[in-house]
Formats: sequence, structure tokens, C-alpha cells
Amino acid sequence: MDYQTVNVKAQVEYRDETQLSVWQFWQRDLRDRKEHKDVFVHGDFKIVDEANGKIFAYVRAGEIGGSWLVVLNWCGDATSWEVPNDIKVAGWMAGTYVRGKPEKSTSGKIRLEPWEGLLARCQIQPRTNPTTQRVELVLRHRNR
Repeated sequence: MDYQTVNVKAQVEYRDETQLSVWQFWQRDLRDRKEHKDVFVHGDFKIVDEANGKIFAYVRAGEIGGSWLVVLNWCGDATSWEVPNDIKVAGWMAGTYVRGKPEKSTSGKIRLEPWEGLLARCQIQPRTNPTTQRVELVLRHRNR
């Protein structure tokens, strides 16, 4: 019976002003990935909250596309997660529960619904050691 509502035609033609179908969600995300491939394909990757068993959070950063935070609730329960102090979220750009931009706090604790994913444009606070930044930049260029 599932095939009557969960099929390609229904997913492509889904019309809701606030939500996306699974197909529409992945089309949007693949379009964004292609548009920002400097970040999401070739960019640096850093896990943010490695000890958290429910949340998978990481930052991707590119030289042109800036820094982006991805937060994924990998469990079937709603949970809260605290945005680390060294990450400044400029704004939430996409989420799995809404068609537009999610309305969540950009700092402190945020609530994540079951299986919710969020994407934020952000800036990582500058490191205090400029020499370390230069060395990391040189190493990134050598590894490409």
C-alpha cells in the first residue's frame, strides 16, 4: 500500500508551502552541494562534537565558500544540542523539517526533532596563533 503515496511521481509533485518531499530535499541538497563544491566536495572537514552519541556535527570549510556547520540528530528522539562557543552561526540555511530556513537560535542550546538535520552558514572564530593558520593553509594546498 505504501507505493501509492511513496513513489517518484508523488515525491516530485509534492506541494506544501512549509515542507519538502524526500526527493525535493535531496534535489535541493545536491544543488547546494554542487553550488558550494569548494566547501562540500573539496573543503576541510572537522568533527565538532565527537563524544555525542546522538548528534553528528561537523564543520566544512572552503577558501571561497566559507564555513558551514552540519548538525544531524541520529536518533528517533527529540534532543537538545549546544552550539560550541568557538562557532558563530550566521544563520540556519536549510533543514530536513522545513522548506525554507529553519527558525532556530544561532547560539546556545537548540532543539532537534527526531532525525532532524540542519545546515548553517557560519564563521569559525579566529585562532589565536596566526603561524598555525599559515602552516595549515600550506599543508592543505600541498595535499590537493
